[in-house]
Amino acid sequence: MLAKPLQANSRSCTEQSSIPSPCINVCTMQQIEAAQQELCLGCLRTLPEIVEWGSASRIRKQAIWSEVLVRITTVQAWSDGAQQPMEGSAMQSAMAKANAKEVK
Repeated sequence: MLAKPLQANSRSCTEQSSIPSPCINVCTMQQIEAAQQELCLGCLRTLPEIVEWGSASRIRKQAIWSEVLVRITTVQAWSDGAQQPMEGSAMQSAMAKANAKEVK
């Protein structure tokens, strides 16, 4: 679904001085049950994250990317049959996996 374009952009965010936007021009906000919040269907960012992107620091942009990667994992797990929002240790595990992918 949306993981491939986003993951391709996430790899380049640690390799470049400017961090690419997660936006893939599929801009539709919708309540995502797996993430328990309203997200853009294209980039999995919240509206506040989208609004702040242009003025965000490099560190903040990396933090937003980390959140997006966790959301990708959460949404994929949900669509693969987990059918429960990720919380606690499951969310921490997803965050660790996302951060490990970002470093590579």
